[in-house]
Amino acid sequence: MDMHDLIGIGFGPSHIGLAVSLYEDYKEETEGKKITFFEAKNKHGWHQPMMLPSAKLQISFMKDLGFLRNLKSHFTFVNYLHEHRRLGSFANLRDSTQPQGI
Repeated sequence: MDMHDLIGIGFGPSHIGLAVSLYEDYKEETEGKKITFFEAKNKHGWHQPMMLPSAKLQISFMKDLGFLRNLKSHFTFVNYLHEHRRLGSFANLRDSTQPQGI
């Protein structure tokens, strides 16, 4: 039997946030530990098939998987925009709840 130190069933926002926290905040404590997350889907889909074409996200981009915990996290949406040279475009959008426009 294969032993694990931590198993996560599903890899949605909660477990992605946990994985980021383990990587950034508990790297020394988890070094050498066997941690595995299992996901049934083979690709990401945000609220599929529930999302309607004209629907807007109700959660601020500031509440992503790392921003409130660590402003300098590599895994924040703001850092993603900065690394892809899209932060200025996003900052100048009239409606920052719809990041598709950048």
